[in-house]
Amino acid sequence: TALFDGLGAPDGAIAGLLEERETVGEVGASWRRGLGVWRTDIGAIITRRRYDADETTREEEVGGILDEAAEQTQRIDSGETILRAATERPLVGEWQLALGVEGAFNTLEQWLTLVEDDGSGPTPVVLPSANVLVEETRAEANVMISGAPWPRWTLEAGGSVETSQLTQSGDANRETNLTYWKPSIQLVRALGDRDQLRVRFYRDVGQLDFEDFVSAADITSSIVDAGNPNLRPERSWRFEAAGDWRFGEDGAFGLTLYRWFIEDAFDLIPLGPPGDQLDAPGNIGNADAYGARVSLALPLPLEAELRIDAMAQRSEATDPLTGQERAISGFDESAVTIGFRQDVAAFAWGIDYERETEAPSYRLDRIEDEQDAEELSLWIETTAFGAVKLRAWGANLSDSADTRSRRLFDPDRLGAFDGTDRRARGEGLTFGLSASGRF
Repeated sequence: TALFDGLGAPDGAIAGLLEERETVGEVGASWRRGLGVWRTDIGAIITRRRYDADETTREEEVGGILDEAAEQTQRIDSGETILRAATERPLVGEWQLALGVEGAFNTLEQWLTLVEDDGSGPTPVVLPSANVLVEETRAEANVMISGAPWPRWTLEAGGSVETSQLTQSGDANRETNLTYWKPSIQLVRALGDRDQLRVRFYRDVGQLDFEDFVSAADITSSIVDAGNPNLRPERSWRFEAAGDWRFGEDGAFGLTLYRWFIEDAFDLIPLGPPGDQLDAPGNIGNADAYGARVSLALPLPLEAELRIDAMAQRSEATDPLTGQERAISGFDESAVTIGFRQDVAAFAWGIDYERETEAPSYRLDRIEDEQDAEELSLWIETTAFGAVKLRAWGANLSDSADTRSRRLFDPDRLGAFDGTDRRARGEGLTFGLSASGRF
């Protein structure tokens, strides 16, 4: 990748190579049986993942002079074992009782080495929590009762309790015990035979991503994310009001409005001693979020249909570095998916469009705004050849690019503005042909 300064003059180049290898295996089993008035379902899932990555980058000044280079080797072994059981039975009238329990054992172990060269020779870089084993033992029990307290009304009420023990060993040694209650209540009002209104109030507890406990570098983007052994799950009280309306034979419209009151919001925090801090996943205190979701299925003449799914939401949190109000880093702010389809005899064709936006990420010394490319694709398929379905498609028709914009500060975001850099990366047009069927 060629670099240019603010006047457009050559300013060096960056070359990078990333090799990734991943192996994932999963096996599951389930057993269902009626025991008197009880209907019972028992299941188990075992998942194992192995990930290896080798990444190198070299940045040169004009004339090919080495500015800096880096090399990282990463290996992750992770596993998840889940055993769950659920049972339900009818009560008086239309009331139902449901009970459930779940147990899980999750692990992640990482080995990582990072070497940098600023022109004076390779030097190992020591990152905190780079070589760590994380283990979680988790159990959850839940109860739910549902029924019709009045004509055309349905009530669901209940809750669950989740308890877990997290242990970390290696570069970080820590044991954490967590217990959370998650109550929930939902009230539904039927409007005629096909429409309904719903209100729901519940507590949500997010699941921790074990990779946030370990350090890793994106050396191509000059980013280091330190592992944080003190992470806690994000929790929130959530209120939703929704409605579903049907029209015609296949038409449907749905609208959901919601508000979240977040505790221990998940974001980026500076970690480490002053003058030697790194960005790390962390909890930044209370936050708020609110938004709306809309869905539409609209039948059209000539055997055509238009489907739209859209979401818009905003968040508000206090920046741990500046103390100012801002959005949660990387918070999804909008998404829209539009699909058009028409069936003509044994043929069908359609157009699909997707676009997502997210809030900037507030790192220690920069504000980083990344946006994925919009996706526009056209396809046509046919079943005119018996049991075989042929499909031809073209993707990235808008030739849009992933973009990244950075505003840099020195020594951190409390300091002076230190410039910007922008990057656009596109994949170009893609065409394909596929065949599927049963023989």
